Amino acid sequence: MPGMWNGAHLSRESPLALAARHSWFSGIRIANAVGCCSCSSSNSVRYCRSTLICTELEEFEETSMKSTRRKLAMLLVLLCGGTIISIIFIRWIDPSLYGDSNYRSMFDSSLVDQAKRDGDAIMQAIGSYRAQQGKYPTSLEELVPRYLTQLLKPAAGNDRWAYWYSSDQARCELKFGTGPSYYPCWYVRSEKPGVWNADF
Repeated sequence: MPGMWNGAHLSRESPLALAARHSWFSGIRIANAVGCCSCSSSNSVRYCRSTLICTELEEFEETSMKSTRRKLAMLLVLLCGGTIISIIFIRWIDPSLYGDSNYRSMFDSSLVDQAKRDGDAIMQAIGSYRAQQGKYPTSLEELVPRYLTQLLKPAAGNDRWAYWYSSDQARCELKFGTGPSYYPCWYVRSEKPGVWNADF
């Protein structure tokens, strides 16, 4: 019977046919396994990629934060340095802006008058020194104690006098003031002793 023969024929497959059938089913299983692995691998890749992206983003954010902090620190240093330099410069140019006591003393009439009197005494001692030595003293300290009992500090302005004489020994000048440049100041010259001039 054809049907039975066919069944019998199918049931009596050769080893080669069985091997082929087995290989075919194995191929399907392998394909399915590969597909599952591929799917799983794809998910893993996607997971790895997302993890890598997150890591890179975190590293980028951390680097950006460090860079921002460095920039802010540099900006703060520049601002502080600029402020300090500005204060020093302005204080040197105009001490009155910061309430410098030496500057204020230059407008105190009693202190200015006292400094002028002490300055007149110094100028007299300088005149006596020149009359005897034939030249001006190189410094005011040379006047003590022979020509001047003591060298008093000026009552107004800085704590020191500014003394100058010409190279030809023709004249000299004495002044007191404030700041490194002695401005503002009061000064007197040997050609007009006792006459104080203001430079404000």
